[in-house]
Amino acid sequence: MRSSDEQMNAILEKAAQNRSKKRMKARVLREAGLSFLCLCLIVCAAFFIPGADEMRQESSTGAFGSLILSSPYLGYIVIGTLSFALGVCLTLLCLHLRAKEKGEKTNDD
Repeated sequence: MRSSDEQMNAILEKAAQNRSKKRMKARVLREAGLSFLCLCLIVCAAFFIPGADEMRQESSTGAFGSLILSSPYLGYIVIGTLSFALGVCLTLLCLHLRAKEKGEKTNDD
């Protein structure tokens, strides 16, 4: 038979495990949601940028002074750059949220 202190410690340990599981589930859902949102933004931008590139070529006189601006691949360059920047921002956000969560976890202990 366990003493009341041992039972209380077991209860507190089980509650801590449950909180940890809930945090893990919430973090996974949050990161998956952010990743899906970023993917949607990239796909939407990929649909709109090439159309804008065709309009730009019709109105462009070539006086921009840049080889890239007169290239038909401008849309792909912009999408690649935006995708990379969005990936970096998502990674930094996830790292910040994990660091914040670890800080809260050490304060709880």
